Order: sequence, then structure tokens, then C-alpha cells
Amino acid sequence: MIVRFPTALYESILPQVPEYGGNVTYTISMEDPPRIFQTTIRLPPAIERRKKSDKIIDDNTRRIHLGERIFTISRTGKSVAGSGKKQFEVGQILAFGLDTDPEVDPMLVGGLELRHDTNLLDLGGLGLTDEDIASVGSSAMTRLKELQAELSSYTQQRSDAEIAINENKKTQNETQKVANAIAQLAAVDPSFDEMLAELNAKLPVLEDELGQYVEIANQAASNADTTRDKILDLIQVVR
Repeated sequence: MIVRFPTALYESILPQVPEYGGNVTYTISMEDPPRIFQTTIRLPPAIERRKKSDKIIDDNTRRIHLGERIFTISRTGKSVAGSGKKQFEVGQILAFGLDTDPEVDPMLVGGLELRHDTNLLDLGGLGLTDEDIASVGSSAMTRLKELQAELSSYTQQRSDAEIAINENKKTQNETQKVANAIAQLAAVDPSFDEMLAELNAKLPVLEDELGQYVEIANQAASNADTTRDKILDLIQVVR
């Protein structure tokens, strides 16, 4: 049997129950499958490619139709993925010496969850008018969104830097393993000397890159701490 078309196209003429007779082999091998003739309306390319109009309703207007603000939650994930290379192998002998890698400061800021309904400041009692209170609330919300975007950026930088640090260490270890193996070959065959020199020259470059990644990770952690403190100060007037 030679099937010249996708078999699903013959579904409408294939026997559905045993009592339906017919030469199925001849039907699906020699004849074109039945087709449904119908008209499909397609949008003109100019309509398909037309730019979507900008948002008409701003956030302040949308808030009118929502309930009381209770939570503000901010989460950020990494933007790069690590490789599947192993940093250490099972049974590998690890050498400990005086040389140490630069330290990575702990990341104390993760996802941010803020609660708005636990306390309500009496701004009117402090001498602020209704217009002042509305202006403070609107400006504080705008600034809060800016700080949240900054915090998300720093959190993402930290996650990406941690992955880069891990990948760098994997590459360093693999380079050292290969260099050790090539050194054994170079001991009996000088033709491997140039290859060994290239591998040994690559290690200091990787160590410099590791220091840069650690600096980026530490700076991102510091910036995240500062931004979080700003958010905690500002959240007092965002209700």
C-alpha cells in the first residue's frame, strides 16, 4: 500500500465499523483524499502589521475599580542558564593551598512582599490637606514602581553573576585537568609544549574574569540592599 497523502485526510472515507465494506487499500492508495471547499477570510497585511495602540487607561484610573491595596509582590528570575558541565568529578582529589578565590557577599534580598493594610498614617493630622495627601500617594506609587524595577534589575544581575561565577569555576577546573593531562604527554613528547603553554596562559585570564564576576555580584547585592531600604521607607505612604 502506497500512501501519498497524510492519513488523516482519508478519515472521512475510511470504514468506521466492521460492517462497512469496501476496498480500503485501493481507496487510499489510488485516489486523492476528499477535500472540503470553503472560503477563509484573511486580514489584509496592513491590518496584521498595524502597531497596537498604546494603553489608554493608566494605573491610577484602573485602581479606582479595584479594592483596597493589600499586597505588593515582586519576583525576579535569572535571565541566563548555566551549562551541564561538572565542577568536580566523583573521586577527584582536591588540592588545598593558600590561594583563595575572591569572596562573594551574601545576597540578603530576594523576592519582595510588601503589606499595605497593617497601618494607616494620619497624614491629615500632620497638617496635610486632601490635595497634598493625594499628591503624595500618587507620586509615591510612581516612585515605588521605579524602585521595584531597579530592585528587579539588581536581583537579576546577581543571579546572572552567580551563574557566571559557577561557569567560570567549571572552566577553570576543566582547563587545569586538561593541562595536567597534557603535561604528562609533554614530558615525553615536546610537540605538546605549545598546547600546554596555551592552557597555562588561559588560567590567569579565567581568574581575572572570576574577580570581575564576583565584583559584579557584590555590587548587585549592595545595590539591592540600598534599594530595598528605600522601598521600605516609601511604602509607609503607599496605601
